[in-house]
Order: sequence, then structure tokens, then C-alpha cells
Amino acid sequence: MKPVTLEKLADDYLKNALTFAQCQYKSNFKSSNQYAKKILKIGEQLRLIGSEGEEKLTRLMFHPDVYVRIWAASDSFPFSHEQAEKVLEDIITSSEGLVAMTAKITLSELKNIPYIVYPNQ
Repeated sequence: MKPVTLEKLADDYLKNALTFAQCQYKSNFKSSNQYAKKILKIGEQLRLIGSEGEEKLTRLMFHPDVYVRIWAASDSFPFSHEQAEKVLEDIITSSEGLVAMTAKITLSELKNIPYIVYPNQ
């Protein structure tokens, strides 16, 4: 079996986040939950790689799709909380409906959990 590369992980993260977004837009929440599990797993793998994985997540905080930005900000919070918080706050003020609510809940939850310490910190 081939080892998974950083690029493959980042591509898989983006593809799953975009598919999650499409499911959300179509109110297909059962499917979006399946993609959320995949995104969480890949996000953890990217963080555990270290600074190169973190850089991939940081760049995704500026992706055109708002759900990609929400996911990337959530996964970047442990190592870049100020930038991630700003991204989520910007989404809250510039969006409405489910998108704004998702960003608001995400930020609230992130502020209420203890920081996760990763090996590279």
C-alpha cells in the first residue's frame, strides 16, 4: 500500500469539505454527517504532520467556499486560534441562515474546549 502524501491528504480534505458543502446546500444532513467524519479524520492527520500540514489548513481558511473556510478554521484553531477566530467572525457577519449559525456555533464550541496539544508544539 502506498503511503498517503501531504498533497493527497490536502486534496482529500478539500474534496470532502466541498462535498459536505453541497450536501448542506441541499439539506442532505445525513450525507453531510458522513463527510464531516472524513473531514475530521483528515484534519487530524494534517495537524499531526506538523507545520506543512498546518500550512495546508491555513491556506484553506481563504478558500472561496464558505464551508471549506469553516472547516479549515475549525481545524486550524489549535495552532492559529486568532486567525481562525477572525475567519469565523467574518463569516458570521457576512453570511446569514445556516452558514452564519454554523460558524457561530463552531466558534462558540472552539472557545469552550481546552487547547489540544500536538507533538509539534
